[in-house]
Amino acid sequence: TLRLYGTGRVNSFGRGLSGINPIEVYAPNIRPLLQDSIMTLLAHPCGWKSTRLITTVKGMTYQGSGLTLPLAVDDDKPGCIVNFMVFGKAFAHNDRQGIVEAISSWEWIDIGAGTPKT
Repeated sequence: TLRLYGTGRVNSFGRGLSGINPIEVYAPNIRPLLQDSIMTLLAHPCGWKSTRLITTVKGMTYQGSGLTLPLAVDDDKPGCIVNFMVFGKAFAHNDRQGIVEAISSWEWIDIGAGTPKT
C-alpha cells in the first residue's frame, strides 16, 4: 500500500494516515455515504467531485473542494483511489477538531465509462 499524505493534511487533522482507517477522519454520520461512494466509484470507474466542511485540530473550519479518482480498478487486486483537496479560507471556529464535518455537495464525473445511476 502506498499513501501520499502531505504535511498540510497531517497538520490539519493532527495525525497521518499510517495505521488508521482513513474513514476515521470523517464524522461518523457521513462515513456510510463516503464508504458507499468509494465502493460505487471503484465498481463503476468514474470521478467524484465534492465540497466538504473540515475542522482542523486548531478548531478552524474550512470549506474544501475535492476530486476523487480511481487509480486501479482490477478484479483481482484491491481498489485504489486518489483524492486531491483544496482548502478555502477559514470562516468559523468550532469545538470539534481534526475531522471532516460534512459533505455539503457532491457529483459524479464521467471519465470515460459514464456515471453511476445512484
